[in-house]
Amino acid sequence: MLALEPQHIHMNQHAVDKTHALKCLVDILEKDGLVTPEYITGLINREQQSATYLGQGIAIPHGTPQSREYILKTGIRLAHFPEGVIWDGENKIYLAVVIAAKSDEHLQVLQILTRALMHDVSEQVKNASKPEQIIELLQAQPLSLALHENLIQTEIDAQDIEDLFWAASQTLKKHNFVKCGFLSSLDPEQAIQLQDQIWSISSDHFVQQPAISITKPSQALELNGKKLNTLVCIAANDQLDNERFNRLIDILFNPEQVAELDKTQTPNEIAKIIGADVVPDWPQRSVVLANAHGLHARPATHLVNLTKTFQGDIQVAVDDGSFVSAKSLTRLLALGCKRGQTLRFIAEPETDAVEALDQVILAVQQGLGEEVEALPVTSETPDQLPAQTVISNATTLGNNTGIAASSGLAFGPVHVIKPKVYQYERMGSGVKVEKENLDIALHAVKNNIHQVIAKADASEIKQIFRAHLEMLDDPDLINGVYQKISLYTTNFTEPLSYQGSAFLKLPKFP
Repeated sequence: MLALEPQHIHMNQHAVDKTHALKCLVDILEKDGLVTPEYITGLINREQQSATYLGQGIAIPHGTPQSREYILKTGIRLAHFPEGVIWDGENKIYLAVVIAAKSDEHLQVLQILTRALMHDVSEQVKNASKPEQIIELLQAQPLSLALHENLIQTEIDAQDIEDLFWAASQTLKKHNFVKCGFLSSLDPEQAIQLQDQIWSISSDHFVQQPAISITKPSQALELNGKKLNTLVCIAANDQLDNERFNRLIDILFNPEQVAELDKTQTPNEIAKIIGADVVPDWPQRSVVLANAHGLHARPATHLVNLTKTFQGDIQVAVDDGSFVSAKSLTRLLALGCKRGQTLRFIAEPETDAVEALDQVILAVQQGLGEEVEALPVTSETPDQLPAQTVISNATTLGNNTGIAASSGLAFGPVHVIKPKVYQYERMGSGVKVEKENLDIALHAVKNNIHQVIAKADASEIKQIFRAHLEMLDDPDLINGVYQKISLYTTNFTEPLSYQGSAFLKLPKFP
C-alpha cells in the first residue's frame, strides 16, 4: 500500500495559480526520483479533461495513462499551500495529493481521502501547520466493527488451543482486518471465560480495522484448565464501535442465546443468533476483475448501467467481503476492487436478475467498456463461459504537428467567467413542495448533462459525465435528501448540499 509518511508531506508551498502549483508538485516528485520532468504534461492534460478537485480544500492531481512512461517509481507526495490555490475556477485548495502510479495502488489512497471527505475537515486542512496534522486528518476513520458470517468458522480440526488461535487470526488476516504479528500478540493467559465453554481473546496490536472472528473446534479443547468449544477473537483499536460490540457481549451473556449457540453448527445460524451480517442465500456467480486500474468510476458506471436494466436486485462483494448493491455507483467505488480480485455477484431469486448474472459476468470479462488483458476465469458454477474476445471502445489520438498559417491579430468578444453565488432560504415550504422542487431541479440538471454529452467529441469526456448522471440517480443520495427534508422541513438545497458532500465528491479517477 502507498503509505502516508511525514517526510512525504511538503508544508509552506506557494503558487500563484494551478499551473504553477502543478509545476511545484512535479518538482517534488522529480527530486524524490519518482518521475521525469515530462510528467507535467500528464498532470496538465488530466486537469484539462476534468479538474481533480475533491472538495474541502483538497485536490488529487495525477497523470493520464499516456504519461505513465514518465513514471520511474510509484509513489505519492502531498503539498500544503497555506495561501490556497484556485483549482477549478471557483474552489480554492490548500492540500494537493499528487499521485505517480503505474498500477492500481492509488485506489487505496483514494479510499482514504473519500473517508476523510465524509467529515468536515476543510478548516483543519486549511490551518494545518505540521505534516503529522495532515496525516491524522486523512487517516481518521469512523467507528466500525466487522461482524460477518464470513468471519465465523465451525468444525475446525484443532489439536490444541494454539491451532485454534491460528485459525481465528488467519480468518481476520485473510480479510485484511489484521496484519502479520497479530497472532503472536494473543496471550492465552489473558483469555476471558464469558460463559461455560465460551472464551474470548483480544489484542489491539497489528489491527487495521476492528473485527471479530468466531471459531468453533470439532471437539472441545482445554484452556487454562477448563473446556472451550467457542472462541471469540477480538481485534480492536481506537475505531472500535462500542455500541455494536456491547450488543454482542449482551448476547454472549444471555443463557438462552448461549444455549442456542451450543446447538448450532453452521456459520449462517451463528451469524443470525449474534446479529452478524449474513450472506443471502441467492444464486451467485464469480469473476476475476481484469481492469488494469480496478473498478474505478468508468467501468463502475458501465456496470451500474447494465444492472439497472433488470428489475431484480443484484449485489456484489469483493472476495469474501460484505455485499453491496451493484446498482449504486457510490457503493461500487467504495469497494476499492483491484485487478486480480474476485467479484462475487448474487441475484434476487425468482426475478430477471438470476438470468442477468451471465450477462454481468460476461460484461466484467470484457472489461466493462475498457480494454483489458484477459485473466483466468473463475466461477463457482459448473458451467464455464467460453473465452471471449476483448472488445475495446477506446479511441487513440495521434500527435499532430504543424505551423501557424499566418501571423497577425485575433479580435472578438471576451467572456469572463465569474463564480455564481447561490442564496436560498434555510427553511422550506413544506415536505411535498420541497420534494417536488428537488425533482424539478434534478430533471433540469440531467437535461443539461445530456446536452453536454451530446456535444462532446471525446469519448473520455462523455464517460465522465455519464458517471455524473449515475451519481444523480444514486439511491443513497436521493433517499438521504428525502429523509432530511422530511425530518427538518428544510429547503431541498440544504440537505442536497450536505448529502452531496458525502456522495458526489467520490473520486472519478483515473
